[in-house]
Amino acid sequence: MTLTATDVVGIFDEDFNQVFPNARPLKATVNRQSKSFEHPVEDGQTVVDDKVILPVEIQFPVILSPENFQDVYAQLVQSFINSDFFIIQTKAGIFENQYLTAVPHEEDSKIANTLAIALSFKEAQVQQAVFGTLPASAVADPQDSSTVDRGEQNGVQQSAAADLLDTITELF
Repeated sequence: MTLTATDVVGIFDEDFNQVFPNARPLKATVNRQSKSFEHPVEDGQTVVDDKVILPVEIQFPVILSPENFQDVYAQLVQSFINSDFFIIQTKAGIFENQYLTAVPHEEDSKIANTLAIALSFKEAQVQQAVFGTLPASAVADPQDSSTVDRGEQNGVQQSAAADLLDTITELF
């Protein structure tokens, strides 16, 4: 009977293949936070009326295998430079769209034959633009009511001098 070890905590690519298997995790610190919107009112109190969920950040300290730590470190740095996306699996859940934000390492005489790295990941929250048709009453020019075939359109901007000239022209 052959027993194989399966990592409970790991870093995976988009096809759920484990990457950096020779970077042994010490722990994973998952940070879920939100930002509250606070506004003062006339009587001196503060009203909190909304919040935004911030991207998940994960700190992932690892020890690299002594046999190939230089190669693994080079792969980590290349993934950092490329902004590769990863899936982080922990005991509590799976966190997708994570990219490396920091790859700091320590070189210590106590572990002279390898490196300890404190990997930092952050969730990329990607939003898709939505194009559609607005009612003609919602736009100044009815031909601007649909952006389906031509994308989002920017308005025409005039300089302050042009606005002043238009105002003077209207007066006379």
